Amino acid sequence: QDTEVNAATTMAPLGPALKNDYPEVVSYCRFLDVGEELVIKDENKFYEQGFYFADSSFFSIFDFKLINGDPTTVLTKPESIVLSESIAKKYFGDEDPIGKEIKTGAEGWTRMVTGVMEDVESKSHILPRALVSYSTLPEDRTNFWGNISDFLYIQLADGTSPDQFSKNF
Repeated sequence: QDTEVNAATTMAPLGPALKNDYPEVVSYCRFLDVGEELVIKDENKFYEQGFYFADSSFFSIFDFKLINGDPTTVLTKPESIVLSESIAKKYFGDEDPIGKEIKTGAEGWTRMVTGVMEDVESKSHILPRALVSYSTLPEDRTNFWGNISDFLYIQLADGTSPDQFSKNF
């Protein structure tokens, strides 16, 4: 009606559609803020902030630093999770968490730790303490155009003007 809504989120299928339909889109990264997430490791149970689902392109598009893990593969498999250094220390102590399991959510979903990243201290709206592979999400959610809850970043080909791309778009 007469209501204007300004939002930084979009529909999940938009990233793949842009990459498919516009050759100047080299890559995209979607991430979904989980909000407060229950984390379970042995007897330890805490609610944590800063948990996101993120596409496997996350570490190639953004400059967040991995301490341990391969940035090209840490978020490719469903149920994989990258922990921040402080979260890894909180749940695993001095033990190397790579290849170990941790549970998240009230349902106790089992996640395999595939990487550890530096703690983020910035003024960005992206302040991950953990990233779960976006491929973990059900296909009916990632292909649904009616849900506007994902953040989306795209990477344009070298020499592509963002202004010109916006006009074409």
